[in-house]
Amino acid sequence: MKNIYLLIVMLLSIFSYGSNFNSSTSNFKNKIHKPTSSLFIEQTNGNSSSNYRITLALANPTTNPTVSSTSICVGDNLILTANPSGGVAPYTFSWTGPNGFTSTNENPVINNVSSSNAGTYSLIITDALSATSIIKSTESVVVNDKVDPSFDATLPVICEGGIPPLLTATSTNGIIGSWNPTIVSNTATASYLFTPTSGQCANTLLFTVFVIKNVIPKFTLPASICNGATSPILLTTSNNGIVGTWNPATVSNTTSGSYTFTPTPTSGQCATSTIISILVNPIVTPIFTFKTSICNNETPPILPNISNNGIAGSWNPSIVSNTATANYSFTPTAGQCTTPSTNVTVTVNPNIVPSFSPIAPICSGAT
Repeated sequence: MKNIYLLIVMLLSIFSYGSNFNSSTSNFKNKIHKPTSSLFIEQTNGNSSSNYRITLALANPTTNPTVSSTSICVGDNLILTANPSGGVAPYTFSWTGPNGFTSTNENPVINNVSSSNAGTYSLIITDALSATSIIKSTESVVVNDKVDPSFDATLPVICEGGIPPLLTATSTNGIIGSWNPTIVSNTATASYLFTPTSGQCANTLLFTVFVIKNVIPKFTLPASICNGATSPILLTTSNNGIVGTWNPATVSNTTSGSYTFTPTPTSGQCATSTIISILVNPIVTPIFTFKTSICNNETPPILPNISNNGIAGSWNPSIVSNTATANYSFTPTAGQCTTPSTNVTVTVNPNIVPSFSPIAPICSGAT
């Protein structure tokens, strides 16, 4: 604009002081006309019928509108740039576009674009002399929907202490990005954020891996059995629903041993191995030391309910007779590793009356 005004001043100077005009004898009137597409400078000699007119034709304003990107993602920002030239600044701007878009800004920004913002944007500018440019349009803008990354192979649930899944940098549907954190914990539940590399129309993904506490399998098994007794069965499903296998698979009824239960690796089942020991006790015979031979009518021995070697039980009959020999059966209380029963005989001996041979008479003083 300053250059145009300078040109006008120079032309007026030429007309005022040129060789064809005498400033001392001539009276000049300078006029400037501003039509829409041209600038006229007219100088008239008031004392002469001759007028001098110079027309300066100015170029109309033009524009070359552009967009920040011809292919963007939903949610991105689109910047329109006018790139005006020609004419006389300052300019006014009139943008139009898809979805009823209008703007009078030179470089408008459309925030958070959607699919309705796809298409071309047109611009007309008007300069300070009211000259108008021809309408120009941008390249067509494509708005791409964002894709959700998928990781079908990643397990959302793992057992405590189990093998954690690997977080791959490329999703199963081809989205490249990075994870934070980068390694899955196998001790605590946590969330992991996948952020796609810029330039892809993809959403972030928050992925939670749940770490399940291990369950201890519970079984109702005896801690010990008697030698030769029926062995307990090792069930492959615990009382609390854990499925697995035993090693060894059967219980010995002759030798003490340990048995390991290993849970089957099954999705949704988190359990630890369990070791159960079963003691095989030997068969014990009750021992008693009470008198087994008494005299008729002698005070009889008491039958103890616990043997000398600690076996509890009961007697039949429960009281010893002191008048007749008899058998007494001791039956151990159930749950003890003993012989089924023990028989003891108590003999009652008859009382003996002493007897002597008769002595012949002797004389007094004889030997």
